[in-house]
Amino acid sequence: MDFDMPEDDQEFTFDSDQTLTDHAQALEDLDPASIDYSTADPEDITDVDQALKILKFLKTQDKGTTEEIYYNCLMNQFDIEEEDPTELEHDEKKLVAGSFQNFVKYMFLVEYGFKFKNNWHHDYLCDKLEDLFLGRLACPRIIINIPPRYSKTQILIYYVAWTMGHAPDSEYILIGYAKMLSEESSFKIRECIQNEKYQSIFNVELDTSSKAKDNFKTVKNGKVYATSTGGTLTGKGAGKLRKSWGGCIIADDPNNTLDAFSEVNRNSANQWFANTLLSRRNNMEGTPIIVIQQRVHENDVSGFLVPTEDQPLGGVGEDFTHIEIPAILTEQQLIEFNVPKESDTWTGGDPDKDEYPLWDYKISLEKLRNMRDNLPVLTFFGQYMQSPFAQDGSILKASWLNSRSRPKAHEIRYPVFVLDTAQTVSKRADYSVILVAYVLTDGSVFIEHIHRARLEAPELAETVMTLFGKYKPRKIYIEYKSSGISLVQYLKTESIPLPIEPIPRNASGGDGDSITRASGIASYVKCGYVTVKEGADWLSTFTHEIMAFPTGTHDDQVDTLVDLVAKEVVQSGDYVTPLSVGDLPLKDSTYNKVVEQEESNSLYDQLMDDGVNFRGKPKDDEEPSWMQLLA
Repeated sequence: MDFDMPEDDQEFTFDSDQTLTDHAQALEDLDPASIDYSTADPEDITDVDQALKILKFLKTQDKGTTEEIYYNCLMNQFDIEEEDPTELEHDEKKLVAGSFQNFVKYMFLVEYGFKFKNNWHHDYLCDKLEDLFLGRLACPRIIINIPPRYSKTQILIYYVAWTMGHAPDSEYILIGYAKMLSEESSFKIRECIQNEKYQSIFNVELDTSSKAKDNFKTVKNGKVYATSTGGTLTGKGAGKLRKSWGGCIIADDPNNTLDAFSEVNRNSANQWFANTLLSRRNNMEGTPIIVIQQRVHENDVSGFLVPTEDQPLGGVGEDFTHIEIPAILTEQQLIEFNVPKESDTWTGGDPDKDEYPLWDYKISLEKLRNMRDNLPVLTFFGQYMQSPFAQDGSILKASWLNSRSRPKAHEIRYPVFVLDTAQTVSKRADYSVILVAYVLTDGSVFIEHIHRARLEAPELAETVMTLFGKYKPRKIYIEYKSSGISLVQYLKTESIPLPIEPIPRNASGGDGDSITRASGIASYVKCGYVTVKEGADWLSTFTHEIMAFPTGTHDDQVDTLVDLVAKEVVQSGDYVTPLSVGDLPLKDSTYNKVVEQEESNSLYDQLMDDGVNFRGKPKDDEEPSWMQLLA
């Protein structure tokens, strides 16, 4: 790849067409990305065209010290003025205008002065959004769930600018959980369009009569309007009444992360989306909708829109293409996303544990694992894994529930019912639950049956009476508030004296909220005090609700489980402090005796030496089976 340079100040010329061809081929073969700049000598470059090609490449990189030195030496060697990599030839402009991927990379370089650090998920998102623009998707509505800080907002800003470049009369509505955030996106879109490099590619002229932060217009009556979830949209619209692109609705993180713990806020956001935002489409069938967010709850906007058990057609009865991109992927997911083998997602992964980082350059697998171990469970699994609950559960774990066949008669002390009654029978309301359990002679409980349905008061009372006739419970625990109070009053009028024990609910009075109550009995469930009927048809919904708690859509079955354990295992709500080393429910006096011992071989030995059993009382002759496992 050597060329003859002119002597002294003699002008360099090619001797023949063949020499020109060789020169062009040498330039074509030169790959600046393959040069090791830490060892390369700039003086080895003897041709100005080669130098320009390398300089243009280095200009687009995040240059380290060695690259910076090489760059400056090459500039001085050929006496070249600063090369602008954003200056495009006519054909290059067509490539930028015709590809959303190219547009993102180019405008990022223009606006920020360094190369966009591209990962496969950026290309994937760009391709999906370009397909949406071109009408290639099965439906014009798309939900993308992706972790925070993975460039989603930046891509959406460029998407509006790029699509408006092709259709300057397009109309957009931008939504965020805070108006300040959507206004900032609107402002950045306007800045992008006003950039001279953008103007050299697209002919979009802005209407200068409006200076508002939350909206702007083009002279061809294109519009961008930004507001927050729940904001005013009177007189605003998105899209055009035509088949080709005319704008869209974009909801970028429509839920605040704090909405995970506010049912009121979640329901308000969902109803506003269904009743207000969707009506702003100028073309009800064709105006695209893009929802892109990190998950915060099972019933956030994403969860509301997709099909569920409660809403088989989704919360608004419309199809959405649903894409979930977690921070840690499996090999099967990499194959489904068609992730290139050279990607650092593959190279930064752990095949033995089948874990691969979404963007190793951004957050490595080691860092993600550290986050998984130290962040609140619901934060990591919701915001980073796009599953708004831990895979096995957070406060209560499904794996703690061992299944077995129905106990023998001599193992059963008596049956009990635990009821959690719903306020209404609407499609999105909680269910009424009747949990049927046996209290066993070893102090544990066995869940025989769960009846879960949306029932009006008379139907609920009739169902209780029918199950009473079948199981003859010694006690019926009912949450004593609202509809539960009405049910208790109704059942007391029956000729059969039902053994009803109301359960009061007063968080401020010491009963605690559902999370506090569940935390109080968790160690008992973990230690095997609860077993469930093997192969029961209600097990799948029961375990799912446990895994999803407390960010699941429903918690009615969890409430009955908690009340069952609190009343029949912990004995009249006598909560005890568990040993931190093993989550074993020992009383304080026993705990103090154990930790005061200076030497110990095992927790099992400590407990045996102290003469206590699993209830913190003097041990029986026969040790419980679970305790023997500690040896």
